Amino acid sequence: MEINPKEPLLNKDSDSENEERQVVIETKSTGEIIKEISRITLPAIVCQSCLILPNTINIWAAGQFNNSRKMDIVGLGMGITDAIGMAIFLGLNGALY
Repeated sequence: MEINPKEPLLNKDSDSENEERQVVIETKSTGEIIKEISRITLPAIVCQSCLILPNTINIWAAGQFNNSRKMDIVGLGMGITDAIGMAIFLGLNGALY
């Protein structure tokens, strides 16, 4: 089967010997594809931003105390929180689709 680039893409599907139907395969522009990808990735971007922002604020706040143990405690605590929170957030994010 040869494809002519000037003709629309058709898929000839024969149900019986005498009957033949044509199905037009839709083609999307680059802008439509980018819009669709953006719609899908936006929740993941928001989710990752929500996970990183509290870490940054907590490390900065703990750094103001000039005590390395407090920074260690905050770092370890946020690591555990991220492990649990990331599993929940990404699981819920995946459930949207």
